[in-house]
Amino acid sequence: MWPAPTAEDWAKPVQITWQRTWEDAMATSKETGKPIMVAVNMDGEIASEHYAGIRYRDPEVGKLFEPYVNVIASVYRHNPRDYDENGNRIPCPRFGCVTCGEHIAMEPIVYDRYLDETRVAPRHIGVELDGTEYYDVFYALDVTSVIESWREGIEDREDTSLPPNNDKSEEQLLASRSVRDRMLVEQRFRQAKRQERLKVLDLTSQLGLGAPLEVLRLALFGLDVEVASRARGVLAEQRSEAAIDLIAEALAVPMPDAERQMLIGALEAMGEQFPRARSLSVTLRGLDESAGGEEFQALARSLATRRRDDVAVARYELETRMERAAARAVATPEERGLAELERAEATLRLAVDPGAGVGVAAGRGASQRLQQMRCQDALEAAASARDLGVTSWRVDAVTGLAANQLGDAEQSTPAILRALGAMLSSPDAAGGDTAAGWIGMGTLSLAADLRMAQIFTAARADEAWPKEWMSEVNAAFDLLAQHPLGTEQQVAKHHDFLVRMGARGRAFEVLTRGVSAHEGSWDLHARLRDRLLMKSGVKGMEATYAAMSGRPGASASLAWYAGYAGMVAGEFRRRRSQNEAALASYDKAIAHFGEAIKRDPSVESTAAHYCAMSLAGQAAVKLEQDRLTEATDLLIASFQRWPRAANALDGMNASAVTISNFVTARLTWAGMEEDAARLAEARESLPTELLAPPAFETPPDTPAARNRDRRGRQRGGRQRQGR
Repeated sequence: MWPAPTAEDWAKPVQITWQRTWEDAMATSKETGKPIMVAVNMDGEIASEHYAGIRYRDPEVGKLFEPYVNVIASVYRHNPRDYDENGNRIPCPRFGCVTCGEHIAMEPIVYDRYLDETRVAPRHIGVELDGTEYYDVFYALDVTSVIESWREGIEDREDTSLPPNNDKSEEQLLASRSVRDRMLVEQRFRQAKRQERLKVLDLTSQLGLGAPLEVLRLALFGLDVEVASRARGVLAEQRSEAAIDLIAEALAVPMPDAERQMLIGALEAMGEQFPRARSLSVTLRGLDESAGGEEFQALARSLATRRRDDVAVARYELETRMERAAARAVATPEERGLAELERAEATLRLAVDPGAGVGVAAGRGASQRLQQMRCQDALEAAASARDLGVTSWRVDAVTGLAANQLGDAEQSTPAILRALGAMLSSPDAAGGDTAAGWIGMGTLSLAADLRMAQIFTAARADEAWPKEWMSEVNAAFDLLAQHPLGTEQQVAKHHDFLVRMGARGRAFEVLTRGVSAHEGSWDLHARLRDRLLMKSGVKGMEATYAAMSGRPGASASLAWYAGYAGMVAGEFRRRRSQNEAALASYDKAIAHFGEAIKRDPSVESTAAHYCAMSLAGQAAVKLEQDRLTEATDLLIASFQRWPRAANALDGMNASAVTISNFVTARLTWAGMEEDAARLAEARESLPTELLAPPAFETPPDTPAARNRDRRGRQRGGRQRQGR
């Protein structure tokens, strides 16, 4: 019923013009009098593949969609980025016209309004001019029923369409929400000379909230310095929420400081209306300022020269320190205070040392009580040191960490934040061992968490917060990145925090530094792949990982992750029907995984798993090319390389088993019985549970799924007023 699209099918252009946003669709619907068609699609699902690869590219289907204002919703990304380095849109290869970011953003909107908590695809919903739904087609048993529903959706309703306005002025075109007008304006801008572009920017500046930001993007990231500078001036005049993200992107590239300050000033001005703009401006101001001076730099250098082994302290040594400090006979109050501080630090370290409990036989409860007693002892020793005149940051650090272990936030929070401030400005922090040990690491980590929590709390409450908080968070994480006990989780937290706050440029610097320090981190490499794909595309990601893996003395981890990057590149190229390039990427992936096994045989199981998935990906390419014998050979090789990977879904929601279903059907239709028998024999060798269909192919048991007729249309005329 749902023939899989071939490479020839995918190469055809999409015949449907999709609106970019829901707001654009509603505005265009009211302007033209046309109803909205909501289409929902899903990668890997057999009927969705058929619609995306065949029906949406059929000129006759395109004519059926012309009486509608059309939107497409899909949560899957097919291009790694939405814009190239010059600000040009990169249309989605699956749907055309829209970017992947736009069809991804559309999905939660239509889900909330029309999908009845039933996330299924393909699905087609007719929406009236007032936003109410008037038909809904899903789980139809055949293509004809769906197509008839589209046709009847227009024929059976009153014609409310208005005569088209084909004589719009340049100002009207710039202000229009219609995707056709938007594409026309952008095409003209790309072809225009400098003076014509400057004139368009002058007109754009007069539109206020209606300014076409895509035109500004083309100007900002184009190669003309004068036009880019003028565009930054126009962008700084914008006061729409949609402009905030474009300002953040613009600030990530080099520019004169006066223009940078102008854009940050625009964010500050918008902050009165949009809290997100205020948070971004404070973030950028805070990152521009350092939380410490020479003392901070000295501490950073000191931490960078320490090794984890140098700062590790055995339990017996902690016990010895604690006992020695308690028994030390000292004369002056200062000496007694320092002895108490040393005892407080050793006691706290014992409290958090998992090997310093009372023993398994005594039970978990007894171990927790001992930990609490030691934390209380550490608090009392730190208080004694303070009473004896010790003013070091270490006193507040022990107090804050011990109180945090006891769940006393009221005492812990101010102490830790005082400790951080003193640590960043204390000359003795760089010279002592405490900062390089667990107490220093714990202080930096907990202080960063506390400041982040304060920033998030203020942001959620739409309240202002001081830029010094951002400076302190960034300083703490920068020190943790160099700390001998620093972790990959701290790097990920720092990166994610900066991304969330809109500082993507600084976040990328943090990430690349973190990957160098933690080469085997799955979480950091996942983030790096995503950032490289957005920054430099598939080719740039592959090249970066190949260079990392090819460095002299590079680890097995870097070769392994280069292999995984190759597999991801193959998937993205499959989405674009770049078949030969996809095959080459998969070959590189398999080669990198092989190199990883040579460098470290212990990675063989995981490398073999993803080699098997790469072979299945190549089989999918061969299927699309109708090279069925080669597809069969690759699937058999995949099953043999690592059988347990046979049902593992790749980034396109396909597994070796699901691909083999398509290949088997095509072999049967083509009468290639020998190849079909070979593939069937290979499938039969797999464990039965691996042959089960993926969960998304099983209809959910929901009211919306049950309330449909044979043609897949919802029973009953629902009028849900925008739901």
